[in-house]
Amino acid sequence: MRGFRLPGMVPIINQPMVDDLLVVANLEEDQVSRLASSLRQADGFLGPERLRGAIKEVLAREAQVEPIFRVLQNITEANLPELLRGLDEWRRAEENRTRLSEIEFERLEECLPRLLQSYPALERYRKACRLEEITGQSLEEVELICDLRPIFDSERRQVEGLIPYTTLKVVVTGADGLPVSLEAVLSARQVTGLVEKAKKAQQKLKVLRELAEQWVPGGVPKVERTDQEKGGDASE
Repeated sequence: MRGFRLPGMVPIINQPMVDDLLVVANLEEDQVSRLASSLRQADGFLGPERLRGAIKEVLAREAQVEPIFRVLQNITEANLPELLRGLDEWRRAEENRTRLSEIEFERLEECLPRLLQSYPALERYRKACRLEEITGQSLEEVELICDLRPIFDSERRQVEGLIPYTTLKVVVTGADGLPVSLEAVLSARQVTGLVEKAKKAQQKLKVLRELAEQWVPGGVPKVERTDQEKGGDASE
């Protein structure tokens, strides 16, 4: 696991994270300047897809894109000083002395502050992500599990019929950060009703998005999540 946490929190330092930082340390002066300039000039919301695109426009090597993307996504200007202090301690440990040289660390001290600035478009996207989750409980998983229940005769010796049914399982993150699960049995009519309500919600969101775009062009972010953050939609 890479040593990154959510933006604003101090990252945990480990070798995969240092590997990403070494990619930053090996950037040319012109690359750092051009990338920082491109990110400063970005408008709207700089989500993952647009951020990767901005990095690709500056860096010629594909192998550089994801490491730089992770650094920009997970380290902020605010937690950079503490990160550098922790990184300095990490590299001085006996087992890490060959993993990050003094020259590479000095290079990071020089270029990270230039790269990790407070970019308005990236900050707007982070704020949009926070606002989306600031109320209610975060959805972790949704599953619709379909099954059959047997109908036995009075002596419980023969199956005289079968009743199809669906279990709706919803898992959310509770106030204490632990998952909370709810299960409900749905009839076929209720499943149909659930589908219809979801379609109506999609239509309402479409109309609201179009209205918002009229009021503030480019002002509706596409909030993207990692695989760990996405609620499941598996059906069985």
